[in-house]
Amino acid sequence: MIPAFILKILARLGLSSAPRWAWIALAAIILVAAVFMLARCSAVDDSEEAQAEQTIEAEQATARAAEAAIEVLEDRTVTDETIDKAVDKAAKEIEDAQDPAAVRHAVLRAVCLQDSHRNDPACLMLRANP
Repeated sequence: MIPAFILKILARLGLSSAPRWAWIALAAIILVAAVFMLARCSAVDDSEEAQAEQTIEAEQATARAAEAAIEVLEDRTVTDETIDKAVDKAAKEIEDAQDPAAVRHAVLRAVCLQDSHRNDPACLMLRANP
């Protein structure tokens, strides 16, 4: 069971006549040490892999956040352009109005284009009587 060179080393140290339980204990200690060494090496590899995966996930999350920010900015730009066009149109209609009733009608039309005022009674009346 024990290789010959180990027996020679043990004989020189005076340990060749050790009881059987001592050999079992020594084998158990060596086995436990080997398992710990393998586990430690495996844990280092696992932690490096986990760290690499976490870095990749963080980079992907950053890229997704940047894309979302760009989309928000693009949406905001489109919204700003739409608002600017509506304001310019309303200002032109107000400038071209001949009397106060026409000014009121132009302002009301501009306000009623907004979603928050569409169900306002004045806007409903405006749509009913074009």
